[in-house]
Amino acid sequence: MDIVIRARYRMKLIGLTPGAVVALACWDAASAQMIFHGPGIWPKSDGVADVCYVIRPNIPLSWNADIDYGAQLWDLASTKLTLTKHATANPQCRFNYVQKARIDGRGALLGFVERRLKTETILDCDGHLLQRVERSHTILDTAEAWFVGGAPPPNCELNSRLISVRQVGAHEFGHWLVVKHPKLVQPADMMWPFTYSCQVKNALSANDVAEVHNLYCQ
Repeated sequence: MDIVIRARYRMKLIGLTPGAVVALACWDAASAQMIFHGPGIWPKSDGVADVCYVIRPNIPLSWNADIDYGAQLWDLASTKLTLTKHATANPQCRFNYVQKARIDGRGALLGFVERRLKTETILDCDGHLLQRVERSHTILDTAEAWFVGGAPPPNCELNSRLISVRQVGAHEFGHWLVVKHPKLVQPADMMWPFTYSCQVKNALSANDVAEVHNLYCQ
């Protein structure tokens, strides 16, 4: 039997900065509880977790480079995992995908991740039994206003609600790999569960890298 964990990342205005947009922590729809570290881990072959992904055709071509950029950040972060892109037709990873779909309109959900777990368990680095991740995919809301590239558009304003494909893509790939949100205030982390209009993060933080090393035994 498989178990589906759906993690949603909600957006709302907050009072600290006019026009700011925030993404809340993981929400486990099955247990209706907030979670910081989902139960599961990708299996390894010869000591390396090999995770592949495809980008569905309804993702604009202009987004592909930023989505790939986010995957490459995690791929380069650890020698104990690979995160590689394949053609949509590849049967190995056709269920591991990124696509766009209408969710709830602009300004509410940015998107969500679904991670499918097997009842089969494997040991993590500390000897704990975790369920094996079988597949994962990301849905991004078509209604949001997205921008691409390593910098915000010229004259981008905080009340514009423009969201970075690159940053959200990298954040979501972190959830694919079961990297948790930081429990402490760590705004520099890619996995920090808050984002703002016009914000772009182009690199993982030391905390992000430490988390993935801990998960995959580096």
